[in-house]
Amino acid sequence: MSKRIHEENNFAFLVLALVMLMLTGSLTEHFLSGAGQLLLDVLTVLTLIVGVWSITSRPIWFRTGLGLATSIFLIVMAKLVLDWAALQYLHIVIMLLFFVLTAWIAMRQVLFSGPVDGNKLMGAICIFLLFGMIWTMLYLLVAALLPDSFSGLGHGEWQDHFPDLTYFSFVTLTTLGYGDISPALPLVRFLAFMEAIVGQLYIAILVASLVGAHLASRKQKGVGDK
Repeated sequence: MSKRIHEENNFAFLVLALVMLMLTGSLTEHFLSGAGQLLLDVLTVLTLIVGVWSITSRPIWFRTGLGLATSIFLIVMAKLVLDWAALQYLHIVIMLLFFVLTAWIAMRQVLFSGPVDGNKLMGAICIFLLFGMIWTMLYLLVAALLPDSFSGLGHGEWQDHFPDLTYFSFVTLTTLGYGDISPALPLVRFLAFMEAIVGQLYIAILVASLVGAHLASRKQKGVGDK
């Protein structure tokens, strides 16, 4: 698989992994309930693996099946240790750090760097999805620490809130604002309007980056023709 994922198609795999993670959260809540937690955990691990694999320019560790199996084993064991030590909420912090790091690396590769191609367009979509997941983790963390942070959100474990707060995050990021789930505390309101601002600024920066890269490419082509 290491031959299939490279710098010309890496973001397509990461977008697929993120979409599958969000879809699985919704489907498990609707159809599988408690039994779906295992499936959600598996998809979380796979998202981490695909993320690290796809954004790393030299994925030496993943060039062998042994390296991939070892990575999956270590992540699963880390999860079991956290569960055993009653530190489940560290999962949220770990995922938050992963999404932030992935978004940073993706932005460095996508924005203001070279000509625009299909993979960069997929990377732009990937960054947008990562922003939504970053705020999802922030909302999950706040909801875990302050149970009455949201109106319209029931009580339960953070895994139970994952699909609802993913939905709330992307509704806020795209400024749809349906209102069925709403922030009840000033901290959550701050996070919500900051997410909306970041979403709008990202679209503006993305358009400027694509236009600038296109103009630079045309200018370079014109100089070459002369």
